[in-house]
Amino acid sequence: MSKLEEIKKLKAVYFRLLGQKHWEEWADIFAGDATVHLGRRRRHSSESTGKGNLPPVSQIGIIVKDVEKMVQFYFSAYCSELQ
Repeated sequence: MSKLEEIKKLKAVYFRLLGQKHWEEWADIFAGDATVHLGRRRRHSSESTGKGNLPPVSQIGIIVKDVEKMVQFYFSAYCSELQ
């Protein structure tokens, strides 16, 4: 299998597990030293880095919990009719 095909397969697995909310299996995709930048916080958050940016997250367990919260929020806010 070519490197490109391996990347396509990994990407498909990544989004399938994310979409199905299989958090433990999704976490297994990441390298142990993965670092993720999850975006921005509201301007007045005490956890912001001064410009509204979130600090990078480098522990897999925290990454998964943060992404799970984001997915749950967006699902409930924008897809409530699907529940």
